[in-house]
Amino acid sequence: MRYVSGYSFILVGLNHRTAPLEIREKLSFPSSHLPQALLSLFSYPSIRECAILSTCNRVEIYGVTEKREKGFNSLVQFIREYQEMDGEIEIFLYFLKGEEVVRHLFRVAASLDSMIVGENQILHQVKEAYLTALKTGTAGKSLTLLFQEALRVGRKVRRETDISKGSVSISSAAVKLMEEFLGELRGKRVMIVGAGKMGEITVRALAKKGIRMVMVANRTYEKARRLAQIFQGEALHLDNLSEALKYVDIVISSTRAPHFIIREREVKESLKHRNGKPLFLMDLGIPRNIEEAVANLPGVYLFNIDHLKKISKENLRGRLEAAKKAEKIVEREKERFLNKLVKSLCIPEKSL
Repeated sequence: MRYVSGYSFILVGLNHRTAPLEIREKLSFPSSHLPQALLSLFSYPSIRECAILSTCNRVEIYGVTEKREKGFNSLVQFIREYQEMDGEIEIFLYFLKGEEVVRHLFRVAASLDSMIVGENQILHQVKEAYLTALKTGTAGKSLTLLFQEALRVGRKVRRETDISKGSVSISSAAVKLMEEFLGELRGKRVMIVGAGKMGEITVRALAKKGIRMVMVANRTYEKARRLAQIFQGEALHLDNLSEALKYVDIVISSTRAPHFIIREREVKESLKHRNGKPLFLMDLGIPRNIEEAVANLPGVYLFNIDHLKKISKENLRGRLEAAKKAEKIVEREKERFLNKLVKSLCIPEKSL
């Protein structure tokens, strides 16, 4: 292990392999809360720099510390206090230090650690995590060097391998699950809840399948209107969502709302008007957007992001050669970065 000038990179995190959905959603950080969370963590004396990467499949807290043990304790204490977690959470967490952190972030940016290996959205999410920390003032020289290099490595892997060849994303995997369950999607009526990037990517994937109608429901009507306009669809206020449930075949929800958007009572009421026609709901939200009890209603089929794991394994089998090549790039670039880090700060390398 190596460190620079007495300071070490540390990381405490969880992802789709180490924690179930109900834990990941409790520990997730909405993007609007990130600056406040970063400043709260930055106030701990042992944390010199920090950044938080929170996505649908991972929550990772990166830190720079002088004393690793105190640094790790501070990160765990911060998670407990900020997220108000009383139970045992350590069993879901991984703890990385020094060059382990470098390798891990490079693999994350290269989409090697994603549920859907090769997906492109993670690179944007890593960039946003870094920019938020930079704007908030919690990312200093060390994390700036680390994240900028990770973004470069992520782009290099995509440029020099076929890991992202074809349509690869959480959204495309969700559409594949729909096809496996419903058969041909042509002519289906679809409602997207949430007008963010995930919603847009999902609509684009569905549009290629020949869906008949798109509705977009969002808390901000203007955002819903803009997205719906792209696909000649219809925009809805969230207040009108219950009415739309009577007519659509598929609902895909992908908001970061801290509460349920679709509840059992609303779906149950809509069933009275559906004449037995099945309703497929795909909940891509973290925290979840759709009340779990909805799955118990007759003719209603509810899936969440963890149901995509089977498809993710099939996707990986098709990308093994590209993934092997990507791993070699990550390892080579990790060594290059560590040497660069030591030289840039003009100090001798030390061993732990």
